[in-house]
Amino acid sequence: MSSMHPHLILYVFIPVLLFESAFNCDWYVFKRAIVNILILAGPGVCWVSLFQINKNFKIILYIYFYIYI
Repeated sequence: MSSMHPHLILYVFIPVLLFESAFNCDWYVFKRAIVNILILAGPGVCWVSLFQINKNFKIILYIYFYIYI
């Protein structure tokens, strides 16, 4: 047990906990909260996606063209 990587616990338990909470979610509560969920999650997902695209683009430029930005 001491040789187990700490992130392995997260990789195993977080999907199970997310599924369990989504499976037991009341439909009425979800319908009332969907607007707030989308308002909070939408810009965050877009921001992280743009950041990751920019990061990957810089890595590709550096690898193929040796341009350091």
